[in-house]
Amino acid sequence: KNLKRLVLAQNKLDVGFAGQMIKVIPETKLLELDLASTKISPMAVRELCKNLVGSTLTAIHLSHNVLGIKFFPAISATLPRSSITKLFLASTVTMTIHDIQIFTSALQQSIVDILDLSNNKITAAMCKILAEALPKTRIIDLNLEYNNQIGSEGAAFLAEYLPS
Repeated sequence: KNLKRLVLAQNKLDVGFAGQMIKVIPETKLLELDLASTKISPMAVRELCKNLVGSTLTAIHLSHNVLGIKFFPAISATLPRSSITKLFLASTVTMTIHDIQIFTSALQQSIVDILDLSNNKITAAMCKILAEALPKTRIIDLNLEYNNQIGSEGAAFLAEYLPS
């Protein structure tokens, strides 16, 4: 019960174990859960999102998993009511403009200060939405590496909002 950090990265978690783990999260004192590269199912990730509210988790690593198209609505509904400050989502999804809009809206109401969105095919247009939201968030560390579609145009949007 004193465990604060659990790293299960690089393990293939079957649906049953992932479901069992997710259900007990609100009952633990975990501060950090690393499920990167675990092949966790999109359905299990959505359940995880629901169980973030009321949990002690402050950091979650979901990088290198296929999170599915319903992930951003699920995490966006949860973030403002969670204690998550660090969110690692590298190489997880192909986002749409709509996803980034609802996600940035949730970020503005959350306490997330470290965000990794590297290698997610973020475009310049998505970068503009993110850049416009940044001054209204608590984010102090943003990783957008390997998003080759951001280009100079997206970088210019970010530069415009850096002084804010």
